Amino acid sequence: MSLGKTMDERSATDPVQSDQPRRAAGRPRASESAHGSLATLLNLIRTEAATTRQELENQSELGRAVVTDRLATLLRLGLIEEGELGPAIGGRAPRHVRFRPRIGMILAAVLDHSSLAVGVSDLSGRLLAEHHEAVELAAGPEPVVQRLATLLAWMLEEQGSEASIWGIGLAVPGAVEKCDDQRLFAPALNAFQNWDGFPFVEQLATLVGAPVWVRSGVQTMT
Repeated sequence: MSLGKTMDERSATDPVQSDQPRRAAGRPRASESAHGSLATLLNLIRTEAATTRQELENQSELGRAVVTDRLATLLRLGLIEEGELGPAIGGRAPRHVRFRPRIGMILAAVLDHSSLAVGVSDLSGRLLAEHHEAVELAAGPEPVVQRLATLLAWMLEEQGSEASIWGIGLAVPGAVEKCDDQRLFAPALNAFQNWDGFPFVEQLATLVGAPVWVRSGVQTMT
């Protein structure tokens, strides 16, 4: 008689047998890591898929202590706020929490061969205002980047909000590539005088005081 079980016998009788590596004792699951769980809970609140602690626990499958800790962090960051009490079901009335989309602003700019457009949205992605005008790229990159920065500052002022700028999304014609020094550029713009090698993205970020994410116009539409 064999003292050991075959692999098939062990797999059939041992419920924890798995080809996946076991999590080390005391190590949190990936879903409970600080960044991952914060993003999960914030997205549930932002989309209103869950608005109470109990709903958040059920939807996220995170433990009560983790949910409580992460909600405290989101409240401290100002990304959420506590709302009204919900109906009591067999106990204390639950407190609703809601997303604060106006805590920050996202700016957008679209640069084409003959026009430019700028817009401002809140953190929910709702477009609050937009502006379009003609542009002369042959005049060089310096006046174009200065004009973009001026328009973005004007749009923010028109909103009358003191919310911080979280970032700028910039769409340019053609493909976006990286130089050897990691600067981003669009070859389609290099056909115009003085555009080749000009640090357009870096200068826009400096003028507005926010990071810039640049994509091709086609990418921003897909």
